[in-house]
Formats: sequence, structure tokens, C-alpha cells
Amino acid sequence: MTSLQSLVRQRRAAALIGLAFAAVLELVVFNLPFWQTVGSSSVTVPDSAVAVGSGLRRSKQGFVVTKPDPSLDIRSPQILQYLRFNDAPSAPAYQTIWYSVGIYYGNNLTFHQGDSVLPLSTGAPRSQYVNVGSYVSHVSISFPRASVGTVLPFVSVTLNPHVPFQLDAGRIGLMLFFVLMAVLLGPGSPLYHERLDTRSRPQLALLALMTALLMGLYLFVWLMPDNAQEWVGQNYIPSIHAWGDQEQYARLADALIHHHLWLDLPVSPQLAALSDPYDYARRAALVAAHPNVRVYLDHAFYHGRYYCYFGVVPAVLFFVPYQLMTGQWLGSAPVVLICALASAVFTALLVVRLASLNFADASLGMTMLAIWMLGLGSGVLANVFVAEFYAVPKTAAYLFTLIGLWCWLMALPGPDGRRARPRRRGFVKSGKGVAEENSSKGKNISAGASDGAAASLCSVSPWWIGAGSLFLAFDLGTRPQFELAALLAVPIFWDSVFHDRALFSRQGWKPTLAALAPFILVFVPLFVYNAERFGGILDFGNEYQLTCDDPQIARFSKIGVLDSVFLYLFQPPTLATTFPFVGSGLTATPFWLFVDALPGSFFVSLAPFAAVLFGAPWLLSARHKARISSRLRDAGHGLGASWRAFSSLVWTNVILGIVVLLVDCRLGGAAQTYLGDFAIFLVLAAVLVVLALCPAGVVDKQDRAGFLAKLAVDVLPVLVMAAILLQFFWTFSCTRGGDVISADPANYFAVQNWFLFLQ
Repeated sequence: MTSLQSLVRQRRAAALIGLAFAAVLELVVFNLPFWQTVGSSSVTVPDSAVAVGSGLRRSKQGFVVTKPDPSLDIRSPQILQYLRFNDAPSAPAYQTIWYSVGIYYGNNLTFHQGDSVLPLSTGAPRSQYVNVGSYVSHVSISFPRASVGTVLPFVSVTLNPHVPFQLDAGRIGLMLFFVLMAVLLGPGSPLYHERLDTRSRPQLALLALMTALLMGLYLFVWLMPDNAQEWVGQNYIPSIHAWGDQEQYARLADALIHHHLWLDLPVSPQLAALSDPYDYARRAALVAAHPNVRVYLDHAFYHGRYYCYFGVVPAVLFFVPYQLMTGQWLGSAPVVLICALASAVFTALLVVRLASLNFADASLGMTMLAIWMLGLGSGVLANVFVAEFYAVPKTAAYLFTLIGLWCWLMALPGPDGRRARPRRRGFVKSGKGVAEENSSKGKNISAGASDGAAASLCSVSPWWIGAGSLFLAFDLGTRPQFELAALLAVPIFWDSVFHDRALFSRQGWKPTLAALAPFILVFVPLFVYNAERFGGILDFGNEYQLTCDDPQIARFSKIGVLDSVFLYLFQPPTLATTFPFVGSGLTATPFWLFVDALPGSFFVSLAPFAAVLFGAPWLLSARHKARISSRLRDAGHGLGASWRAFSSLVWTNVILGIVVLLVDCRLGGAAQTYLGDFAIFLVLAAVLVVLALCPAGVVDKQDRAGFLAKLAVDVLPVLVMAAILLQFFWTFSCTRGGDVISADPANYFAVQNWFLFLQ
């Protein structure tokens, strides 16, 4: 890259247009209620002047609900634009009230009830403005979710109030973020024509900026539902007659510190006496008959004791050291955040390594975009949002997988020549080849010396390969689904094993030992851990779960797995015209499945950019082999070998993603938090395809491949920014677990109020 000044000069017009558009949105569109009510004549009427519909009675604190679906009848001598409910002095700090607007039209003879049910809150003054449409003078405000006995703490209603002008820092920051993304990565950016150079400081600054922005997104999603305060302690769940323990990992760490493997939880004698404690119906009946009996959900119950059947590695790496150093228990939410932020860093490192190691003409812009593709499409945002103890093994395994794969790629000689010549990777060059090369350069080096020099320069690094194996081995004791990532060693080290004999050979015994020893060192203690708890080295305790069904019985129909596949991959999102504009897209299934709220599916909502995978068979076909091979770095065995290594890495990721998807569908149903199990493999494959499709430099549009490359450069940034926007709004959906409106209403209404003109 010539300089950052060149980028600024070429994208100045795009930046000015983006800033002007953001200014219009902030000053005009988002403040439209202010401009609509500048000249309005506001009138405040006390509650005595508001006609009480059915189901309400007045009190000093406001209106008391006496019947279901209560309503207020409001008339005005002038056309109504907005109403404002004014709190009673005794109103609580935050009380969410759901309302719906009905209107009378046609000389007040015809009534129409609106379909939208919207929230307002006593602690968010701007949320108490109600948009009634600006074309009627008689409205009915109903409260469909208010239960009998609830107090609606309103003392007066202001008709046509003056809505104040508001400049919102969060809204401005979000718009500036999208302007920055559009300037750097939008269609027409010169960064797509710039070759990736990891020795360039301006390029490193841009890559660091992408990483920081991704970390900022993770932090924002983590902060919205107040995770630090939300997921602590124990809570009773009446709907399933069981208790939840959000400190399960801290309790496991405490058990390990005190030299036992079972959890220090009280065991009810009635539960231990059940002939089949895994039968949910029997447990529910027991709790209903004996309310003092505590049954802890999602624990393994074996021989009268509770165990944690989630991976033990996070407890050893995070929770045990923290307790030993501080004497306090570590919460799950901070661990999830730490893993997520660290994963953003290794997302960037892994993508940059994949691009620079495989392609001589990798595009800087596409590499930056690929960082967002992996960071968004991996499914980690769902775990960051609901940072309960369930999310700990998922985010930790995701982090370990990224680190492990990056270390393995670092074990291969890189393209920058810092450790080895880029002509080969993962191999020992023959003495004859070195002698011939040196003789062509006028150097006189003996074959024996050349052998030693080549071996020292070109063999795989045992330190990097050992570090990668260690982190990938952690997956088995964290979330075993991610352990399949270790199979990516086959395409990564194929040449090192079968061509160069740098692994699994006499001269390659050090890297071979480094590759295998970490798996042995980690797997053996995990097997002993399983045997000590449940009597079998491969028994992780899944069959002893206390869940809402019997884990010892096959739960889902094999045909029903197809329904889960559809929900995971192709279910469209449910869009709405009111905040947060995104709901859960669920489809009725003919067979019973566990189905969680999903914001659409992988290819439609979470990672629409990953749809490039459907073009992979065409792009990676024999017809285009020569085109792609000419762009691959020669690993020392010819471009054909480089082609096989690259294409096999793509297809191995696809196959692993499909395998994990089918296993999760068969055993777990369809849930948002399971998306990450297979998403990482599919997105890694999509990243490789995009890097192969879109080289740096001017894109030739004379043939189909060039046209598709240009189309990808124009469309993929739009899809990435659309995915960011969709994930942003899905954060505020009230149909997902751990919703913001319940966990932290201040954050919810702060963003909902941006769209007063639409509600």
C-alpha cells in the first residue's frame, strides 16, 4: 500500500457522502417527531379527564387493572399526532408496560385495533411518547399484557406534546461505524486492489483497526443485557420444576481445589430414591408434591451425586487459577467476554495467515472483509449475548480452535522468508536441489552442507506445531464437537508428511513428537477424569443429564433432522416494521424437536456472505484449476500440489461442517447457540473461496470468472454490513433468551427511542 493518505484521497467523496447521509438521518429522520410537533398545541389532561375503558379503575397511584385486556379512551378536539403518558410520583424506576393503539375513524363510528404491541417504560421518558398516526382525534390505548392487579402508574396524559430534539451519542457512533466500514470496505474501495503485505505498517494499522472494531462489537453485545449481573447465583424455574445454577463452572473449580470431582450441591433423598431420576415427568411430579426438593437442571446425576458434564478444561484454565489467586469464585460472564475478545484477535491472525500463506496476490481489502466474515458468521455473538455458564465451553472451544489452527499454519514456512524460503513449506529440500539452485547463483556449497542448511531452514517448526496441537487438544475437554478441527491437519500437513518427510519420519521426529505429545498429555487426564466419575474413559456423562427429557432415550426422529437442517441453514428471518424489526423465524415441524428462537438461519441471516460456498464446486472445478493454481504460492512441489492442498482444505472444512451439523440436529435439535459448532467450518471454507475468487489488482470482467469476482467485491461488503445490522437489531429481540428488555431495560429503551417516528 502506498500510504494511508492515498486511501483518504481516493475515498474522500465516499466519506463525505456517508457523513452527509448520517447527518440527514440524525438531524431530520431520527428527530422527525421534533419537527412534526414544533408547532403543535399541547394539552395535558389529568387521569380524571381520560375515559376508562373496560378493565381499569382509578387510584392515587394510577390505573389498577381489574380485567384482562384493559384500555383507556382518549378524545381530543384536534387531530392527534403523539401522546405522552406522565408518571405518577410513586412510579417504580423501571416498569415495562406493553400497549397497543386502536383508532376510531369515520365520524368515530368505526374502530380498528392495531396489530403491534409495543413497550414503554417508567424509567425511559422518551419511550412514553406514543405515535398515534396524525390522522384521527379519538384513540383507544389497550394494555394486552397487563395482568389483573397491575398498577399502570400514569397521573396524566399530554395530547400533542412537543417532542424534544435529541442528539444521541450511541446512534451517531453506530452511523459513523457504518460510514467507516463503507469507506474502507464498500464497493469501489482501492483496498481491494492492494496486495496484502504484512510488513507494511499502514496495512497492519488497518488490520488492527478491523480487529478492534470486531472486539467493540463483541463488547457491545456483551454489555447490552448486563451480563455481569444477570448470570449469577441460583434460580428456580417454575415452568420446568427445577433449579438452575449459573455458577456451575466456579463450583467445579472449587471441587477440584478441594480434591474431589463431584459438585458440592445438596442432594434430596427423594430424588436419590427415584428408580429413574432421569425421567422428567417423575421428577416434575416429585417437585410438585414436595416443593422443598431441589433438582438442579443440566447437571449429571450419578450414584447420588451431582457432576458437571460440561468440559473441565475451562475450569482448570480460568476458574481454578482465579480462585487460588483471589479466594473468590469467578463468574461465567467475564470468562465468555475474555474468550470472545481474544477470539477476535486470533480471527484476524488466522485470516491473515490463510491469505498470505496460500495466495501471492491476496487482496488487503478482501482479507479485512474476511475477518468480519469469520467474526460474524462463527456464531460466537449468540454466546456473547447470553453469557451464562453454557456459553463458557462454546466460546472457549472456539478460541482454542482459532489459536490451534493459527499455530499450525505458523508451523509452516511463511511467505515472508523470515524463517524459510517461500518456495516450499513444511519440507526438507534435497541436497541436489539446493546445490543446483546455489550453483545457478554462482555459489559453491557442498551437498552435505546444503542438506543441513535446507533442513534447518525448511522443516516445520516443532514449537508452533506443538502449541497448535495443545490448544486443539483442549477442545475435547471443552466442547468435543470442535475437536474435529484437528482433522484439518490432513490438508495442512499433507505435503509435510508424504512429500517432504518432515513429519512421521526419522529426520522429522521432533515435530512429530510435538504434534502428538500434546494430545496424549491432554487426552489421558481427561480419560482418567471420565473414568473416575462415570467408570468409562469415553463416558462424558451425557447419559446422566437432568434435563427436560430422558437423555437415555433417543429423542428426535431421524426424519425430523431434516427440519433442523432447514431451520439452521435456510429458514428466513421474521421481519417487522417496528423496533427491533427482527423476530424469531420458526417453522412448525411434523416431528417434535427442541427448537430455540433463531434470527433466521446461517445462509440467510447469520452469514449470508457464506452463500459463496454454493459456487465453490464451479470455482474449484478442473475447468478453473489453472486459473486458481496460477495465483497460489508454490509450496515447492509445483502448482498442482498447491492446488490440491488448497482445494482439500476447502472441502475438508465443508465436510466437517456438515458432519457436525447433522450430529447436532440429531442430538440437540435446533438452537441458536449450537450454530457455532458447525458455522466455524463453513465460514472458514467461505473465506478460502472468497480469497480465491477475488485477487488483488484490477478485476478483469471479460469472462465469467472476472465478472463474478467483480460482483463479489461489490456484493459481499453489503452482505457483511447487512449481517452486522441484523445482529445488532436481533440483540434487542424480545423473543430470545436473556432478552435486553428484561435484563437491562435502560439499554433497551435507549435504542428503541431512536425509532419513535416509526412506532
